[in-house]
Amino acid sequence: LASGPNNQGYSGTVGRKFDPSIINPDQPYTVTFQLRWDSTYHTLDTLQIFGDVGTNYAWGTNGNNTWVITTYHNSGNPVWRLNDGNGDGTSTSINTTMALTAGTVYTFTVEVDPVAKSWSVLIDDGTTQYQSDTLGFRNAATSGAGNSLYLGGTVRGPDRTLTYAVDNVTVSSGEVTEPEPPSGAIVAEFTAGNTDTAVDGYQGMVGASSGL
Repeated sequence: LASGPNNQGYSGTVGRKFDPSIINPDQPYTVTFQLRWDSTYHTLDTLQIFGDVGTNYAWGTNGNNTWVITTYHNSGNPVWRLNDGNGDGTSTSINTTMALTAGTVYTFTVEVDPVAKSWSVLIDDGTTQYQSDTLGFRNAATSGAGNSLYLGGTVRGPDRTLTYAVDNVTVSSGEVTEPEPPSGAIVAEFTAGNTDTAVDGYQGMVGASSGL
């Protein structure tokens, strides 16, 4: 995937809504995925991965977010960053000890608890692991109808593009897991744009790239 410049502060995301007949987003669930960063990092670039309770697809992180994973330049030594939410749309940023390195495949396991309005994440780069403490939701609302998973980013100039690959995305709740698609199937085409009726959509300028 790639996030490039547009008229909303150079931000873009793709999103996928949960199917409430398979996953109940009002009960605890787990999100797992792998991500590889493929760009040269600029000080003001930010990659964003987050859950959201809004009904429309978001340009980027905002006050409707539940859990939030981003990146931080860290004076030229970029790291993964987490948001510890206060439940009212605000949050405190926490820098992890996990470096962001181009070409590295990161495995994320996000434990989300809408009942307790809390979340945690395990980040594994294949060599080391970072386990967060239990963190709070940025927005304490738990409306399952609007819960979505987002990937995207922000660049700080018209000549910048963030490129990254995402694979093996799963959402599970108890013993119920989203069924795996047939080999070669495209589960989400992200063509719907900003609408509350589409299962998958996008905001900003994003495009397809190679997988892992």
